[in-house]
Amino acid sequence: APLLGLSAEEAAAEEAAWVLERSFARQGLPELCSDAASARALHAKLLRAERWYGRAVAGLVLLSFAEVPAWCHGGTGKPDMWAWAPGTDWCPAAGGASARLSGVTYLPPALGLGLEFALLAIVLGSLFTELAHEAPGATEVTKWGIAFAMGGLLDAAMFGVCRLPLRLAFLLRAGLVMLLPDIRKMFVAIFNYRVLAEVGTVMFFFLGTILMGAFVWMSVLRTDNAIAFTEEEEAVRASKGFTTFGESTYSMFVSAATSDFMGV
Repeated sequence: APLLGLSAEEAAAEEAAWVLERSFARQGLPELCSDAASARALHAKLLRAERWYGRAVAGLVLLSFAEVPAWCHGGTGKPDMWAWAPGTDWCPAAGGASARLSGVTYLPPALGLGLEFALLAIVLGSLFTELAHEAPGATEVTKWGIAFAMGGLLDAAMFGVCRLPLRLAFLLRAGLVMLLPDIRKMFVAIFNYRVLAEVGTVMFFFLGTILMGAFVWMSVLRTDNAIAFTEEEEAVRASKGFTTFGESTYSMFVSAATSDFMGV
């Protein structure tokens, strides 16, 4: 507390506030040191770093929708790096066909690279803050995040210099998203023995039903050459899709997986 210029009463209030905050978050009581106010200030600093990390990663995700796709930079006759241009100018399809893009006007590549460098710098600043103060349980995750962010900077720099029609930004940004605390908690909640056991049980019965049905209907229909219906003036026999066990399994899988889709 003396380092923060707090009186004994103010330090006690900081300590009580820290305990109350953790109780709201359903976390255990912190191990209070002799200078609890300084420890809480450090805790708040790490929380701010985590918040800025999340904001920067969200910005990178949004940038992925607004920047010119890397494959559109191949060839000649492209707009200027500072030009605002629609996707039809950046990514013309061969033979004048439609490339089926979103139709939005993309950010100029130079501006997109500037934003990417700024967002990655924020990510690195947040991660180095966590690493410097050795946030509990975050060391390995932080190192992975730094590796992804450094890879993103290198990828952006190479693209800015060479304008190669291939980038690794999608994979690197996906890695940063996966390291978000809430995403990691979600994976822990999903990929555990209890959930996987229940999912595995459902899959076992699903596949068992398909295989049993495939064998039964193959046995019944594989020699049936009667015309079941006509499709576009072509006769479709009852045995179609059930002449072999493989065909029958595929037919049963499609029927079971798309039973609610009338057009299938």
